[in-house]
Amino acid sequence: MLKQEDRFLLKMAQLMYRTADGSADETAKFKPYELLGVFMWFSSVKEYFAANFPHFFRPAREGGELRHEDIMPAIQAQVRALTDGDVTKLQAVYDTDCWAALTELDNKAREAEEFRKRNRQNS
Repeated sequence: MLKQEDRFLLKMAQLMYRTADGSADETAKFKPYELLGVFMWFSSVKEYFAANFPHFFRPAREGGELRHEDIMPAIQAQVRALTDGDVTKLQAVYDTDCWAALTELDNKAREAEEFRKRNRQNS
């Protein structure tokens, strides 16, 4: 949305619509209305997740495209939150149902918000 370039939607479409063996087809051609459909689908998923996990999925800060370096620390922090820092629980986290993991992350985000509010009031 920030760049308003179809190449980003094209990447998303290539991830969503895969070949028979499951690999991304980077040669696939999409019509503009198909790319709009990808955008609408992604927007609806974001809206659905934000409604179901309001503490975990909050609006991002504005400005710039996320880079790999921005995303990896966030993923690592989420996995660490789910394992409570216990590396022996990693496989269990990886095997966990996505909805259950999101529910737990949402609860941890809510608890963190409550903790910050209490600390601000006590300061």
